[in-house]
Amino acid sequence: MENDIQVDWIQKNKNTWIAILQEQLRNTFPIQIKVEILAPNERKIIPYTNIDKWKFLQEKHPHLSFLQERLGLELE
Repeated sequence: MENDIQVDWIQKNKNTWIAILQEQLRNTFPIQIKVEILAPNERKIIPYTNIDKWKFLQEKHPHLSFLQERLGLELE
């Protein structure tokens, strides 16, 4: 989780989630839910704009820059 509010919400609803999981999985074994707050460098950044999405994809797949240049594509 990213902050204390999310952790509190999960802690409050943990028993409901465990009951649902046990029912759906038909499980009689004990289920434990462990909640941790992520360090700032472990948080996942979600790209929202088209440019952010393109930069994210370029980091993941460097060959896209080559294709962009080769095909003469521009971001708008």
